Amino acid sequence: MAREKKDADSEAKSPNTTSKKQRKRSLKPVKSSKTLPGETVPSVFSIPEVQAPDGFRMVPASQAMMEYARPFLEMVNPRKDDIKKINEVLSLVPEIWNFTLDKKPESKGKKSETDIISLICKRLRLNKKKAQEFLEMMVERKHFLFPQEVQPKGTPFFFMRKQVSYLIREFDYESLNPIPQILGPNATDKRLMAILKKLDQHIQKQSDYNKFGSLLMKVQDGVLDQFSTWLEEKNAKDYLNEFVFIINSYLTFIYGYDHGEPITLQSEPGKYVVEFVADFLLRKTPMEPWEYTFAPPALILFYIFLYEKEYLQEPPHEMMGFISVLEPPYLEVLREQFS
Repeated sequence: MAREKKDADSEAKSPNTTSKKQRKRSLKPVKSSKTLPGETVPSVFSIPEVQAPDGFRMVPASQAMMEYARPFLEMVNPRKDDIKKINEVLSLVPEIWNFTLDKKPESKGKKSETDIISLICKRLRLNKKKAQEFLEMMVERKHFLFPQEVQPKGTPFFFMRKQVSYLIREFDYESLNPIPQILGPNATDKRLMAILKKLDQHIQKQSDYNKFGSLLMKVQDGVLDQFSTWLEEKNAKDYLNEFVFIINSYLTFIYGYDHGEPITLQSEPGKYVVEFVADFLLRKTPMEPWEYTFAPPALILFYIFLYEKEYLQEPPHEMMGFISVLEPPYLEVLREQFS
């Protein structure tokens, strides 16, 4: 994983959830009301100040492509199909997307209708008639969801037609009830925290990725496993899958993203936390709309975990206070996007 350049009301589960843990009970972090003197939320939300037309919402390009690709996603089963078949199916998405952009057959790099139908027949294993019907459906889908005449200019975002409006509510912290005891580190935790601190040293020294890449992979896997175990031991099972999935994205953001300056999990909260929830998470972590509201409690619990496992020397009051300040404007961003 090379460091890359910067560029609710439902019980439904996101298909992107990766944890194998089962959700059974809930936990309650103490949501700190402590706010630092003069503390404000940095205004670095990167979503453009462009008003979407009525009936549309603004989405990043990656999410637009995911929404457009839903008919393809329904054709594969990640648990049963091999990666070759999945790649064959999904490789058609940008081909058909590009086909819808310009009707001129001489457009550079654009395949003809005959070429596209041939690809659909081969990769989706459809006959010519079914392939033609599928192509027509996907062209109509593109024009319906992303009509060209309403798209914003000069931005990597799209206006997508709202098919469903979601009620975005603040996470119900009262529904959580963790055990109060501090769960100190076991031998596995101690080894993992030592690796994490060694990784931090490489980040702070701005070492070449080749020097810490293997450490990063160990941290990514180990932290998620131990965080999952900690959540279970804290009786935190209702939202375990969602919290672990979000923290997986957070670790990628902290250690696999070029911030222009060294940042680790020990860094003071600041604009990078805002950037994670309101930019990185929305752009690069497709979830159901209401699941984005799980980010603040997931982060709070994660930093409590880091303190109990003795990675952090002091309780994470500053981070918890910052997230408390951040949460209301973050929810407003979600409401603008999904309501």
